Amino acid sequence: MNRLLSFLLTTTFFFTCCRTDEQLITPDTYDLAPARDISTFADDEPTSFYVINQGNMGSNKATIDHGSFISGKYLRNIFAERNPNVVKELGDVGNDIKIYRNRLYAVINASHKVEVMDLEAHRIGQIDIPNCRYITFHNDKAYVTSFVGEVADFNAPLGAVYVVDINSMEITTTITVGYQPEEMVIDNGMLYVANSGGYSGYDDPQKYEQTISVIDLATNQVVKTLDTGKKNLTRLRIDNHGQLWVMSNGDYISSQPTLLVSNSDKTSFTNLNIPCSNFTISGDKVYYYHQTSGNKTYGVIDVTTRSVISTSLITDGTEQTITMPYMIDVNHYSGDIYIGDAKNYVSSGTLSCYTSGGTLRWRVTTGDIPAAMAFIYKEQEL
Repeated sequence: MNRLLSFLLTTTFFFTCCRTDEQLITPDTYDLAPARDISTFADDEPTSFYVINQGNMGSNKATIDHGSFISGKYLRNIFAERNPNVVKELGDVGNDIKIYRNRLYAVINASHKVEVMDLEAHRIGQIDIPNCRYITFHNDKAYVTSFVGEVADFNAPLGAVYVVDINSMEITTTITVGYQPEEMVIDNGMLYVANSGGYSGYDDPQKYEQTISVIDLATNQVVKTLDTGKKNLTRLRIDNHGQLWVMSNGDYISSQPTLLVSNSDKTSFTNLNIPCSNFTISGDKVYYYHQTSGNKTYGVIDVTTRSVISTSLITDGTEQTITMPYMIDVNHYSGDIYIGDAKNYVSSGTLSCYTSGGTLRWRVTTGDIPAAMAFIYKEQEL
């Protein structure tokens, strides 16, 4: 579901059910798998991972969970446990989480900040960025998309990418892009930014964005704007062949969510007419799902042929126990597939791990609305 719609549908609940400082989530531990010695892990095999839980807007319930393949344990809400003196804990609406240079970065949308932590989730500091959305990195710089205006400001100005020096944690410049920019990818020194127009188009569907801004990282200038031909762009990935894959949410009236792919020169886009609510890429495969009010579909696309090669991402029937898929990721080493389930958006979700063959390996309870995950590797643990 589009995060803007999720916000609008549940606003009443959010503002009548704000938690007090005393109502903290106590850490819970769940079993993932048998414990392993760190020496048994390959260099490119994840040893652990973090999950950021979005939490309900207005309730200050963003949380971070940690899963360890070394201990075989999954621990909920570690930020609160490891940073007991941080007022209001992590903040309001956890939107993205990434690891770079042995630091953990959490984008907290409605609290207008990026939390910077060490790899044990101890707080180092924060970077204040208004209505921030997603983060990526290049040459000791962090790039953060921002809606710039206030949350749910339908008259918000053009969006921006904030450039941050990761060593000083200072903003060095801002780059104006389209309205309400979302995800980004970097390729050959260029930053590609998906513009959604998610606020602008709410009252007038003609105002949804359908462009990708291209920024030259050497100059921090927008050098071109790519027109995809489809509205309300959110998810953006690049494959091993230089093709951009982008998800269009549509306008919710005449056009519905679909998946687009560019040619390798990134000069034109093809609408695959594959309904898509979220996706990720691993190797030469795109893993995706689509959620509607009455149906959920899962599938795999071959990036070279651009064709669906499987509609049975989950093969053991347990997809029926997933209520509201909200996140998808893949362990590039094992091929395991992770699906976050937001359930009813106002209570604890789940994270399910499936083998590459589609059978359930384990499932744990997460915080509210698991939104993204980031992997840690052996060299970072040592």
